[in-house]
Amino acid sequence: FNAEVFFAQLASFGNSVIFNKDVTFNDNVNFSNNTGGYARIEAGHDTVHVSFSRPFAQTPIVSLSLDSKFAQYSYSNVTAEGFDIILSQNAVEQLQFSWIALSVNSPSLSQ
Repeated sequence: FNAEVFFAQLASFGNSVIFNKDVTFNDNVNFSNNTGGYARIEAGHDTVHVSFSRPFAQTPIVSLSLDSKFAQYSYSNVTAEGFDIILSQNAVEQLQFSWIALSVNSPSLSQ
């Protein structure tokens, strides 16, 4: 195609797609469960391992939030296959985290 194209129905691509310019979405965007999910640390424990449903091609950037509770936490051992969520001490109650993992080509580093 060398001109603007409009698809009025669902368009499916059977292989990888490359966009060489900015992409705009005018509605919701849905991602697979490999890009985000939930993890629980049970009372009495201090860690949980999150495994991605499909390994990333490179180590993703992970963002993590604790849902409606307070605890000191971090994450470590981030690989293309998964990561660990770690508490500074054992949980006194069940804690649920939400996470997002995104693969970013040549991520920038601010110093």
